[in-house]
Amino acid sequence: DFAQRTIDVARKNVEEEGGRATVIVKDGKVPAESPNRVAQTHDPTARAEILAIREACMKLGSELLSLSLVPIVSR
Repeated sequence: DFAQRTIDVARKNVEEEGGRATVIVKDGKVPAESPNRVAQTHDPTARAEILAIREACMKLGSELLSLSLVPIVSR
């Protein structure tokens, strides 16, 4: 279940980033997932959704993710 996977990614990072994560799902597969990394990197753009989108675009070889589902969990 993709929602549970997102929760699991968020829980791994809860101490440093407050439990935020994004899992990109495309055609039933997960090309990318990421927790927030703002505090760890001191980069305000290192949010979970941005990092996961960047990774997915690189892996898929396209900047078009319009058919992807992006569940985000915040705690």
